[in-house]
Amino acid sequence: MRPVFAFLLLASLASAASAASGLPAGVTELEVGGPLEISGVAWLGDGYAVVGDDEPDEGFTWPAGGRFPLPSGLDDPESLDALPLADGSTLWFFLGEDHARVADDRGGRLDLGPEFAEICGRGVEGVSARLGEAIEVAVVLEGGFFSSPCAQAEAWRKPKLARFTWTPGVGASAVRVVELDVVALDDGQRFRATDVAWKGEELWVLLGSGSPGSTKPYRHTWMQRFGDDGKPKGEPLKLEDRWGAYRDGRNWEALDATPWGFVLGFDTKKGRQFLVEMAWDAPSVEP
Repeated sequence: MRPVFAFLLLASLASAASAASGLPAGVTELEVGGPLEISGVAWLGDGYAVVGDDEPDEGFTWPAGGRFPLPSGLDDPESLDALPLADGSTLWFFLGEDHARVADDRGGRLDLGPEFAEICGRGVEGVSARLGEAIEVAVVLEGGFFSSPCAQAEAWRKPKLARFTWTPGVGASAVRVVELDVVALDDGQRFRATDVAWKGEELWVLLGSGSPGSTKPYRHTWMQRFGDDGKPKGEPLKLEDRWGAYRDGRNWEALDATPWGFVLGFDTKKGRQFLVEMAWDAPSVEP
């Protein structure tokens, strides 16, 4: 049995079990080892890889339970992706917040520079890659209200999206940057971008809201498609509506696409470590 189909069968059985446990429809919880502060997740075809803020040197795999080294000089890992290539190999991408740095596992590197530098706890948060005529990479700058204590804690800036073509083992140039036109919420909270994922040709961004001086409570967690111009495409998936209280109080920071929907992760200082698989077919939108 091929690994992806074996994993799909495992996921199907786990989903049936989760339905009986009272979880939201389409949700499966996967217990994982590794960092409590899960900041990035990548679908591997037969499992997942995760990185976390509190594990600067290693990533973790599930269900194998293995560890793998992160590129040197990355520092403060925030996200990762694993891109299957035409020759059957996999190209790994890693994102570090301290230096706004994208690196691959073959020596390629790109420093995004001052525009994407971390300010008052807000920096780069997500990386995702897809294979078309070339390898295209997307990175999100978190934006949102700055962390407290900070002289700019009342300030808010829009998230940004960087896109570029990547050469394995080398890096990228000609970075294209747009602001993400996120919705202004009615309750005084504003969105920050916490991760990004390609699903086919659609680019999805995970959004979490916060208030001035604090990111809590996390009243809104949305998934929204964005176009090349930074404008939203179609309606967002509002997890507070879809999941209800299951979503509440968690800082959802990790996102990747899977064959049946998406996988999400959150960071926590204590408690259980788990990923959340969500079975969902997104409605199509006009190109």
